[in-house]
Amino acid sequence: MLQHLQVKNFAIIDSVQISFKDGLNIISGEAGAGKSILLRSLSLLMGGKSTQDMIRSGAEQATIEGLFDISKRSDIQEKLSSLGIDSDEKTLIVKRIFQSSGKGKVFINSSLSTLNDLVEIISPLVEITSDSAPLI
Repeated sequence: MLQHLQVKNFAIIDSVQISFKDGLNIISGEAGAGKSILLRSLSLLMGGKSTQDMIRSGAEQATIEGLFDISKRSDIQEKLSSLGIDSDEKTLIVKRIFQSSGKGKVFINSSLSTLNDLVEIISPLVEITSDSAPLI
């Protein structure tokens, strides 16, 4: 479960931190408040494709970081172990850095990692559904 999301220098966001609780979390607000930008940042945290225009104007890099509770996810703990990534077996910290040069970095529990490893580890933890998508 996603417990905390931190976004810096992304689109119009200077810096924002959001904590999530167990159960249903709802992000609401007026048009233009940044709801879609937050969802886009979460999509990028999960391995989505980035573009240079997403970095806030005047910034050298954008950073998106998520803290996940994996205490009940032995599958994630086993995957981290198989990749040689240290884990306290309770939390997973995923961080993506996007540089204005077009380069980016992926960190999993402070270890430099690959985008493929990120996608494999994080995809079972988050599901994003839009308001027009069917649920089956």
